[in-house]
Amino acid sequence: MDYKDTHVTTAVRGTIGYISLEYLSTGKSSEKTDVFGYGVLLLELITGYRVKGILNDRKVETLVDADMEGNYVEDEVEQLIQVALLCTLSSPMERPKMSEVVRMLEGDGLADRWEEW
Repeated sequence: MDYKDTHVTTAVRGTIGYISLEYLSTGKSSEKTDVFGYGVLLLELITGYRVKGILNDRKVETLVDADMEGNYVEDEVEQLIQVALLCTLSSPMERPKMSEVVRMLEGDGLADRWEEW
């Protein structure tokens, strides 16, 4: 729920690493704070570990969890990583809406959004 839609305030809750910086610093959540957490989750599912500095390493095979034993389509995993990275942009205004994330996962608009970034 957008913080503007309620008068109730609470302390920041969540797991460190999944919480966006703007939520930590202001205590105000939005749909973009959820998008951030979703992006972190996608990166962890793909790699099997907590991801830091993933953008600098462009080799998909080094990012994918070794337990996958090569049982994945590299192009699809690369697209998932791109979606996850867009979801975890530091600026909430630059992150996609969840409806855009769903469209990108369905194969619509990711290339344009990634190129734009």
